[in-house]
Amino acid sequence: MFRNSNILALLLASSILVVCAFEDPVKSRILSRRKRYVAFPEGSSFSCAGCMTVGVIGQPAPTSSPGTFTFGLNWGVAYELPNSTETARYLLHTIKR
Repeated sequence: MFRNSNILALLLASSILVVCAFEDPVKSRILSRRKRYVAFPEGSSFSCAGCMTVGVIGQPAPTSSPGTFTFGLNWGVAYELPNSTETARYLLHTIKR
C-alpha cells in the first residue's frame, strides 16, 4: 500500500519537474511598452486635513454643557497634482538647444 503511494508520488514529482523544465518561448520574451502618465486639469490638488480637539478644563460630558477650555490641533497638507507630462528625453532635447 505505502509502496504504491511512494511510486505514485515519485511519478507525480518527476512529471512536474519535466513540465517545469521546458520554458515557453512566448513567456520568456521581454515585452516593452512606453510609459503612460496621468495628467489632471490645471489647478488640481490633493488635500488631506486632520483635527483633534481635547477638553482641558471642565471635560465636556454628553449630558452637560461643553467644557470651559479646549485645546484644538489642526493639521493639513496639500499636494499639487501634475497637469502635464514631459518625458526626460524631451526635456533634455529642449535644454541642449
